[in-house]
Amino acid sequence: MRTETCRPVLGTGFALSLALMILPQGGAADPAPPAASGSGPVAAEAPPPRGDAVRIVTLGTSLTARHGWQPDLAARLQAAWGRPVTVHAVARGGAGSRWGLGQVAAVLAHDPDIVLIEFAANDADLRRRTGLSESRDNHVRLIAAIRERRPGTRIHLMTMSPQHGLVRRWILRPFMDAYSDQYAALSREAGVGLIDVRPLWREDSVDPGRDIPDGAHPTRAATLRITVPAIVRALPRP
Repeated sequence: MRTETCRPVLGTGFALSLALMILPQGGAADPAPPAASGSGPVAAEAPPPRGDAVRIVTLGTSLTARHGWQPDLAARLQAAWGRPVTVHAVARGGAGSRWGLGQVAAVLAHDPDIVLIEFAANDADLRRRTGLSESRDNHVRLIAAIRERRPGTRIHLMTMSPQHGLVRRWILRPFMDAYSDQYAALSREAGVGLIDVRPLWREDSVDPGRDIPDGAHPTRAATLRITVPAIVRALPRP
């Protein structure tokens, strides 16, 4: 991916004030798509018998809620693993790790074998007012809650597609790299998996204007080309 050639140096207070003037205020950091929270499965086909299926829940932001990529992930994992796979989404546009803490019951309602978590992009958004320390604590609590209520569940933190442009990246998320890097550290400390998709989004074949046209949300085509195959490669065979 093409790298930014100019990084504006902005104080946190000034950046937040400017962001609030430029973009509408509201409860969500980005316009929320139709909710994908635990109201029903997003799966490649009708769920197979519980004893045979690998059940996965994707928990996160609009990057998880948009484009309905879960059926494609389920189909690819099923082909790779040779056994039935269902993938459910518990996600909301603008959601951060605070919201994620309140979704443990919705996640566990699907009796998951694997949980994928991504909140770094919205925790890093200055409008969310979630500091790096709070973000870490929220993730630690979330991981502990899942483990306590369903021991043996495999948990993976995920970095997702990057943000670009003056507003989406440098004004709203001037410390984005620190939040993403924290996932790597937390994965080691908490003994959970890490799926780091960021390097793939930096490859020369990626065109930010084409693949992430609004500066924050990749197109469906780009998600299926980059993010979904990365998850398939990263997840170990159960």
